[in-house]
Amino acid sequence: MQGGSGKQIEGGKRLLLLRAAFDFDSLSIPAQEKQKLQKLLNESPLEAELKKKYEVVILNTTNIKPSAEYQKIERQVKESMNNVSKAVDTTQLVIQKPDIIILVSKHAAMLGKQIFPLAWFKQAQLFAVGKAALPFFADDNISVLCPQKESGEGLMNLAQLQNIKNKNVLICKGEQGLDYIEDECKHRGAKVNVKNLYMRSEAVIKELPEAEEIDVLFATSVYALQYFKNQLEMNSEIQKQFLEKPILVLSERISNAAKGIGFVKIGMYNK
Repeated sequence: MQGGSGKQIEGGKRLLLLRAAFDFDSLSIPAQEKQKLQKLLNESPLEAELKKKYEVVILNTTNIKPSAEYQKIERQVKESMNNVSKAVDTTQLVIQKPDIIILVSKHAAMLGKQIFPLAWFKQAQLFAVGKAALPFFADDNISVLCPQKESGEGLMNLAQLQNIKNKNVLICKGEQGLDYIEDECKHRGAKVNVKNLYMRSEAVIKELPEAEEIDVLFATSVYALQYFKNQLEMNSEIQKQFLEKPILVLSERISNAAKGIGFVKIGMYNK
């Protein structure tokens, strides 16, 4: 850790997981399908790993729901299915058939799978920043390549993404998400199409856990971290107590954000 021993804090300690919650009421799909997707979303490999090491307390600081762009594509797909004998006319999507699909998050994986033709995922090279995207394609036997280091930098270091000149790359992400992957793909000569499939907002937190009951924090994203900080600003003493806690992060970007907010004991999570 920065300013610490560099070791992870384990051994029955309580970890406060700052994460996002998806608004499933915003999806126009059957209830049974919602339950299946919710299970896949919540039972992420990362959370399973953390629960083996810590007593995990979950705090949803971010709300996520489909974006206006997602809803527009969804309407186009439905209209195409109704007008072309239930066959999806992909020309209506104004997207070239991708050679490569990149899923920036598990939410991008879930929503992309909902609206884009399954044939695209089967025929393209499919990449994801993190392993949490994998379960959404397991039933279809579709392989997804993801980096050992779950970050945009880790993804773009993969050998399969070094020579992508003139390749059609579809990037599925959230609004106001990191542009690094898009910029790097363009720099390497790819033809890039970005679809912002979801939007974020700050969750209403009715009650924060007591700081003395938490040993270490874990931030899954810059947004989860920032929205948590917004809640702390209402009480300077509680803010000070939490900022003195060790915090684990997944990337340098989140680490820098944590440092900027005021955390001093920042550690990179090693699986």
